[in-house]
Amino acid sequence: PQGNFFIYGNSEIKIFIEFENSCSLSNEDREFLESIASFLIHVAKREKWLLTLQERRELLKDKAYKDVLTGLYRREILYDLIEKEFHRSKRYGYHFSILMIDIDNFKKINDTYGHAFGDKVLVTLGEVLLSCIRNYDDPVRYGGEEFLVVLYRAELEEARRVAERIRTKFLERRYEEAPDLSISVSIGVASGVNGENLWYVIKKADTALYQAKKKGKNRVETYESK
Repeated sequence: PQGNFFIYGNSEIKIFIEFENSCSLSNEDREFLESIASFLIHVAKREKWLLTLQERRELLKDKAYKDVLTGLYRREILYDLIEKEFHRSKRYGYHFSILMIDIDNFKKINDTYGHAFGDKVLVTLGEVLLSCIRNYDDPVRYGGEEFLVVLYRAELEEARRVAERIRTKFLERRYEEAPDLSISVSIGVASGVNGENLWYVIKKADTALYQAKKKGKNRVETYESK
């Protein structure tokens, strides 16, 4: 307390409480006010974190992070921004999941119909991803015909539903060059538990993707811990 004020905080955020009349605080009063102030600082930090989501979106408009063909983020985004956001989500208790997506038999499609058609298939998958996820989730072209999606505030079952929606919607797409052709994807799904880092969760999703391929493709598999 300082005069008619109670001041609590750190170098980033301070809480000021003004009393109508001058008074002295007991230890119990002080502890009560400190607990309220501590809670308010936590809320303020959380709101500050939420605001940075919009700031991050502005930064992500930079073409350096975009894949020229699909318009999705490039793999580098995982190193530069998403991993930082993962640590924030862990700190504030938000769940998130990873989808690893691979176009089935893509090499054969390229060899049969040509690379221009293959590019069209990649663009189509990018469009499907954007139509199936929320505007604050992050779709990434991970490499070649492999894609990755970060689903924020999504537990495993919700992530699986999103993956099934992507699989179904992409399978339904048709192409002028091959009207009877159905192209499928295999998807691996994993969620972070017990503070696992981003790259370990990606590895789990990749393991689930391998199982989807092994079991016949055109399917969604979730990572099951042994």
